[in-house]
Amino acid sequence: LVDLSLWPADGRVKAPGAKSKPGLAPLPYMLSLSVDPAYRRRGLGRALLTLSERIVHDVWGDSEIYLHVEDNKLPANTLYEATDYEALSYTFDPDFPYTKSEASVLRTVTWRRKRLA
Repeated sequence: LVDLSLWPADGRVKAPGAKSKPGLAPLPYMLSLSVDPAYRRRGLGRALLTLSERIVHDVWGDSEIYLHVEDNKLPANTLYEATDYEALSYTFDPDFPYTKSEASVLRTVTWRRKRLA
């Protein structure tokens, strides 16, 4: 399963009720990539990731894709690091600060970006 969408690239976790700073352009965001446990370790995650990147680049015409991944998901983080998803820093915006609940979640996830060629 892959869930691709367009979200403002502001580092906020995409969850029900989440808000982003008004006026930011939406960019490709991978909300979810999952493989049934019975089919893991067969290259399906990498294949879904590659297909998603091709859709974003070749069909949507975009050159970057963003995602969040939970820090405790070691296989997912290993896959993203092996496929050149760089970890990004969160930046504080005094005009649109993170809520306490957002800040709590952000302490346990890494925001990543890949530049597509």
